[in-house]
Amino acid sequence: MAGVASGVGLTLLLTSLKNAAARLLGEHSGAQILISLLIPFGCYLVAERLGGSGVLAAVAGGLTMAAVENSGNASATVRIPRNTFWDVIGFAANGVIFVLLGEQLHGIVQEFKVAQPGSGLDSAVRLGLYAVAITAALAALRFAWGYVSLRLRLFRRRHRSLSETALHDMPQDVPLRLIAVMSLADVRGAVSLAGVLGLPLLLHGWVQEPDDAQALEEDTARVGAARAAMAAIENLERDRPADHPEAALYTAAAARLLALYRTRIDKRGGSVEAVAQAQRVENIERELRLVALRAERSTLFRELRVRRLGSRTARKLVRELDLMEARQLD
Repeated sequence: MAGVASGVGLTLLLTSLKNAAARLLGEHSGAQILISLLIPFGCYLVAERLGGSGVLAAVAGGLTMAAVENSGNASATVRIPRNTFWDVIGFAANGVIFVLLGEQLHGIVQEFKVAQPGSGLDSAVRLGLYAVAITAALAALRFAWGYVSLRLRLFRRRHRSLSETALHDMPQDVPLRLIAVMSLADVRGAVSLAGVLGLPLLLHGWVQEPDDAQALEEDTARVGAARAAMAAIENLERDRPADHPEAALYTAAAARLLALYRTRIDKRGGSVEAVAQAQRVENIERELRLVALRAERSTLFRELRVRRLGSRTARKLVRELDLMEARQLD
């Protein structure tokens, strides 16, 4: 309990101080990333000093950081590199864990032989049975948790304000094959890794149907966000003084943005045929944007190679193009 409390408390304190400093001095992505990296270590050390569990403190600190992140206080210039950084850290940490577990396997087998005297064959068979039993128990636990979690998800969706069509298209039960795949996917340990070998057999001939309820949820969120954006622009235009020196420029810019958001709403909130047609147009536009972005980037690199463009300017422009391309591919 001391570990969890210290992790949550220290994380809230440090994030509050970090946000206050960012408001006064401005945000710097490198400093923000460094602080987010040091917070779990600080939680671990403080919990150990207080006699609590450092592991639980670090986990509680990470969960608290994720909850604070949902407030949306961080700017995009900080959030994008920070998310990329933590993706790399997570990938590297998982790889290191598997390497360390593999290095310890030989020592574990030798210690088991010493603790369980007898022939080598008997010890190997007993060790194999233990591994099979643990793997089976873990698979059963993951299967049960997957079934319960999906049932709860369907229950929540049925009680939301969805259209009758969405409720009719929503699956009424949980496919056992899907739960079996979920039980073996996204593993985080050497024991769970053994179950992944069964994925090709489970997935043979299986076609995942599109999740209509999730698509409806996404469309509803996009439309709601677009309407909020339009309301904010309209409020700004209404509150702006009529004698503002750049009134004409503000009006023209607001009109273009409002037209953009109305198009977004029409793509997501119209009839089924209109939404399908808008989706086809959007796919074509995405294809054309990707061609155009890659042509822009090729030109920038060519200008950089012949020294007609400075490296600093090239990095800035290429980063903008990379972000736009990543958005198209997401």
